[in-house]
Amino acid sequence: IISNSFSLVAIRYTRGKMTSHFRLLVSLAIADIFVASSALINKICVAAIPQYTPGNGPEDARLESRCIYIVFKALNTVGLNITLLNLMGMAADHYIAIIRPLHHSRIMNGRNTSIMILCLWIFVHLSKYQEEFTVFAIAFICFVTMMVMYGRIYARVWKHQMTRNHMSQQNSSRSRKTLITTLLILGTFVFCWLPTCVFNVTLMIIFRDKNLARAQSPALINGLLTAEKYLLNLMLLNGVCDPFIYAVRIREIQ
Repeated sequence: IISNSFSLVAIRYTRGKMTSHFRLLVSLAIADIFVASSALINKICVAAIPQYTPGNGPEDARLESRCIYIVFKALNTVGLNITLLNLMGMAADHYIAIIRPLHHSRIMNGRNTSIMILCLWIFVHLSKYQEEFTVFAIAFICFVTMMVMYGRIYARVWKHQMTRNHMSQQNSSRSRKTLITTLLILGTFVFCWLPTCVFNVTLMIIFRDKNLARAQSPALINGLLTAEKYLLNLMLLNGVCDPFIYAVRIREIQ
């Protein structure tokens, strides 16, 4: 929450116009704050308010516990999905800037970027599917899309690097910085999200048979829940990395 709040303050006081990259940074930082806030709210409530499983405990207490859980899941799901979609939006912005530099200012102007961000938030709020399935589905789509776009970006920047003798020193330095940033973006995303997605998809495949799920030992179930908790923490780490990758490397925000 602190690191993303600093990013928002830094963007607020940058000089010049609000570029498409900065608009996406604001949306990404807000989404990361949503995820962090949901985790914080959940931890506070678990420590301060007794938790009740369905059918157990006083009715009022069960209702309060359920309402808190719904608020936590709502903030968490919205934040995770918007984070993923923002990463894909930033990849698209990056892609257009590198592959179609002459058309970038026209395609990714302030109005178009704001409309795109608004559509992403509305899409997530209107989704009626099970939250876990939407997160994993969007993560898979974003992963494939970003791999394709950043693969083309990498190829273009590498080509410029190979012909740097014909480029100015300034352009060569910018290409190297773009290449490093590209690898950091994709590498952090894969490192933080892929293990959780693979783990949960594997569980869905293995335990799609309810009888098989009921037959598992409590020790195995507890072990899987512990593994899921650590993988979730790894996924949340992406929200800490984002401000440094997307903001600290930008000269204006430094």
